[in-house]
Amino acid sequence: MAITFHAQVNEDDLFRFNMRHTYTSFSGIGSIVAGILIFTIAGVMHERLGTENVVLYCILATLFLLYTPIHLKLRAKTVMAMDSPLSRGMTFRLEDEGLAIETAVAGEDDQNQAFLPYQQIYRVSLTKQDLLIYTSRKNAYVVPRRDVEDQLDDIIEVFRSKLDSYRLSI
Repeated sequence: MAITFHAQVNEDDLFRFNMRHTYTSFSGIGSIVAGILIFTIAGVMHERLGTENVVLYCILATLFLLYTPIHLKLRAKTVMAMDSPLSRGMTFRLEDEGLAIETAVAGEDDQNQAFLPYQQIYRVSLTKQDLLIYTSRKNAYVVPRRDVEDQLDDIIEVFRSKLDSYRLSI
């Protein structure tokens, strides 16, 4: 029954995961609402505020809307530039008892290994571009669909048989 697959996460995959995680939370949605609200105030009250204040309001609104994506893009670039397990790829093996994960160790022939029993998997989500295996509300293994497209049906079937339906977003 063991299904083995390799995942190579790139900068765009990591950025996309972080954007999804950020903008599905209260703080991400709040920053968008704040930016739009500040733009609206600047537009509605432009006569009372004066040109200088309208420009300041527009700059502030732009910061609310652009800071988070720029920060997340730079962070993804930094993480991928470091010699991290993400940049070297991971090998996953679905076994009867759980998920075995192996990552290459920098400069060595050895592998770092971890085992995640199925009952410790928080959630499994399938998006347009990724298979996300969550170990907690915030942390997930990102498996790009392009790396598992030919095995995706088998992988989903294993997760369906091993996890409760409320832990699946497929």
